Amino acid sequence: MSTGDMRTDMGMRIGLDNLKSGSENETTPLLKGNSDPSSSYKYNSNDPDNLGLNNAKTLQQQNAQPLPFTVETSKISLFATLTFQWFAPLLHLGNSKEQLNPEDLQTLPLPPSCRTSHVSKLFEQYWSQETHNAKTASVARCLAKAYGSDYLCVGVLKLIHDLSVFVGPIVLNQLIQFLRDATATLSTGLLLTLAVTISQIIMCLCLRYFAFKCYLTALRMRTAVVVAVYKKALKLSSAERQRRSTGQIVNLMTVDAQRIGDVASYLHQIWSSALTIILSFYFLWMQLGPSCLGGVAVIVIAIPINKIIVVHMTRLQKVLMKCRDERVEVNSEVLNGIKVIKLQAWEESYTKKILHLRNTELKQLSRYIIANAIQTMAWTAVRLLVALASFAVYTMLGNTLDVANALTALALFDILRYPLSKLPVMVNNLVEAATSLDRVKIFLLSEDRIPLAGAGLESKGIDAGVEISNGTFVYESMKPMMGGVHTKKDSNFFEMDQELLKQVHDGYWEIKLLKAQLKDAEERIVSLSGKEDYRATPASTSISAHYGDNGLKDPNGTTTLVNGTKDEDGEATTETVEDVHPSELLVLRRIDFSCGRGELIAVVGLVGSGKTTFINSMLGEVKALSGTLAVKGRLAYFPQTPFIMNDTLQRNVTFARQAEDFDQGRYDLAISICALEHDIKHLSGGDQTEIGEKGITLSGGQRARVAMARAVYHDADIYLLDDPLAAVDVHVGKHVFQKCIVDELLLRKTPGSMSGLDSERKSSVILVTNAIQYLSNSHVSKIVVLHGGSVAEVGTYNELCSKPGSLFSSFVSILDSERSNGETKGGNEEDSATDDRSEQLTDQSMFIPGRSNSAQSYIYAEYDVEEEDDKDPSLAKPVDEFDSVTALMTNELQEREKGLVDFGNYAAWFKAAGGIFVLILVLIGLVIDRGADVGSTW
Repeated sequence: MSTGDMRTDMGMRIGLDNLKSGSENETTPLLKGNSDPSSSYKYNSNDPDNLGLNNAKTLQQQNAQPLPFTVETSKISLFATLTFQWFAPLLHLGNSKEQLNPEDLQTLPLPPSCRTSHVSKLFEQYWSQETHNAKTASVARCLAKAYGSDYLCVGVLKLIHDLSVFVGPIVLNQLIQFLRDATATLSTGLLLTLAVTISQIIMCLCLRYFAFKCYLTALRMRTAVVVAVYKKALKLSSAERQRRSTGQIVNLMTVDAQRIGDVASYLHQIWSSALTIILSFYFLWMQLGPSCLGGVAVIVIAIPINKIIVVHMTRLQKVLMKCRDERVEVNSEVLNGIKVIKLQAWEESYTKKILHLRNTELKQLSRYIIANAIQTMAWTAVRLLVALASFAVYTMLGNTLDVANALTALALFDILRYPLSKLPVMVNNLVEAATSLDRVKIFLLSEDRIPLAGAGLESKGIDAGVEISNGTFVYESMKPMMGGVHTKKDSNFFEMDQELLKQVHDGYWEIKLLKAQLKDAEERIVSLSGKEDYRATPASTSISAHYGDNGLKDPNGTTTLVNGTKDEDGEATTETVEDVHPSELLVLRRIDFSCGRGELIAVVGLVGSGKTTFINSMLGEVKALSGTLAVKGRLAYFPQTPFIMNDTLQRNVTFARQAEDFDQGRYDLAISICALEHDIKHLSGGDQTEIGEKGITLSGGQRARVAMARAVYHDADIYLLDDPLAAVDVHVGKHVFQKCIVDELLLRKTPGSMSGLDSERKSSVILVTNAIQYLSNSHVSKIVVLHGGSVAEVGTYNELCSKPGSLFSSFVSILDSERSNGETKGGNEEDSATDDRSEQLTDQSMFIPGRSNSAQSYIYAEYDVEEEDDKDPSLAKPVDEFDSVTALMTNELQEREKGLVDFGNYAAWFKAAGGIFVLILVLIGLVIDRGADVGSTW
């Protein structure tokens, strides 16, 4: 996975700029609103310039809350249940309107067992039991425990239907006997006719309700898998996120979840088909005697042939899903990085790459379809051969068919057609579902990140804060992928199973980290002692002797490469551990840091010094190799690249909270202190204007302030702000720093805030920034200077500046020089998202996989410019231009088409399928198929 995707995935997983709980053994993606009535925020509620923000119960929020399904399922009668009468109101409504809307679904009943919360909770309950033994864990068994009881009960309906099917052939035989018997009474014929009528009614009711319940179970299974995969994606460790691309996760939530759900429609068909075949041959025995064994022989011969095809299809299905994952992954990367691709003119090369992957997938798909067609053709032939073999044996034995036996046998053979024709479909679905279940199982058993713990702070009586003691951290995403096992001397070296190979691979990685730590410690000792060189420690030498530089040594002295590659001559090669500098693995080293309630700590440093990694370590995104990390309290995280949903501005701030939890006062406060009121005035729909995907219609500064308002709205104890001021204009940055970061987040003294200057409600703020004009603020408790992944200096602004030869002084001098060279420039939010002003000092950079080296993290506090009233009018965006942009963000362009599907769509579909030639071939094939079917029956 690319670094950009890693950061995108991490931003999504951390809560998309949202909140976590830092309490021990507890992590929540979002904070819930404070239930204390005294915490109701009142801010500018009567201000005439409040821009209409007091209208909390807007249509957008009404649509966001759960639909009020008013129909009680307990009041639905048995007759209405069996005949689906409860669906009639929606049909009438659809007939009276041009189109249906989501809110129209409230006319339908929604039993509690169908709610997503209930479905997912039930699955998670049983899956937690399964994970006690990962080797025997089974997603299929978990689904069976969660939803199997109801699913098995509806099997009774299928049994009644299958038994009723045989009423027709039996009654047919009796009707023929009735017509032959001149002495039979009319009541006998009426009873036989009534029996056929009743059996058909029972068949219809049972089959329809059975199918409905099966599809309902399929929907529950699919929902459970989708929710489980989504929640798991939010908890993956950084190493697992490197292995799991966005495309793979999307495939799990779409293709695999759908296939697992679809199998519920066919599971009952397995025993049903077996029962139907057995009963059919039983009644055929009654009609034809031992001659029916000819048909049985045909089925017995067909089973091993089908097994060979199924094994081949299973292998093809796994290869096909792998090709599909690769194609979806590249498509996702292209869509996420389309701007870079356009700027670099890489369209043609990426088009070729996507087409190559698509062609590879189509080749595998064609092979799978051919195998499936062969299986279908084989079983279709079996259906006809069974009847031919039975009648042939019956005739060869010298028997004569009479009308009653012949028609009854034909009716029974017709019943056999369905299970025999559906058997290939069932096998195909089972093969696909088995592959998907295995893929989902592997994903759900992936390693989770370690939850944050606050026990160390609780023992000290600290209710909110962060403390790191002698911490050394590493990105697990830097762990090499597990490859095959090769040897330098013997290519026939013993083969390891996957579990043993994984243990060797993990052990090698731990050794590699240990060597890096030892080398880092040695360098530290040398730096403190003043010596220029040193020799390897005995511990390091001992490790190399036992494990080698490149892998694990077997008893014969052969080194096994667990992370090796092969050169052009086929020889195994790998990276030598001794050549790896600690800074390339240990992204943070010997960190000692603490932040309590009411402290504002600034973190500064050059590009690549580890500022973002420092923040990520507090989020649990970076693995701690040594030392301790304690985080206590609720966390709010602002990343370098703010996450913006394709939704209204209000929903982006409240982050999809339910309408009943909406806090108007807190929302108004967040909008005001983040300087969004002026921006909202220019939006055609106010704060109900829809923002484009990833905030494409907003400037970098606007996206940053929307994300900042989200952090303010969701009250927290600890705020982790990763360079929030880099993307905003200078005058806006001053406002956000003073009103938002200091007055509200730190001191809680904004008018209308919860508790004024109550020290118990002060928050902890950790601010990553290189805007030096804010560092001298009296509320900045201390400044942490990072260099090369370590804490170089700590102190107040005056202490660090007065220290001779300090790294901070050099840092400030460089920034002052940069500012003096760019005095003619002014802060511009429109360019802040794309300007790369970090061309200097890059030789000091330390680019680390799994983290962002955004230019926004570099230096700039934007240059001083005039206040808003004195700004150059030429810098202001023309009204017409702004209106043309905001017009793209309204709902008007998202209206659905009404009426029938345009014929042009069908024409485009046929053209994409191959044109008129392919259409003619398909029609000819259908005519031949139907003709052959009618001919065989005749």
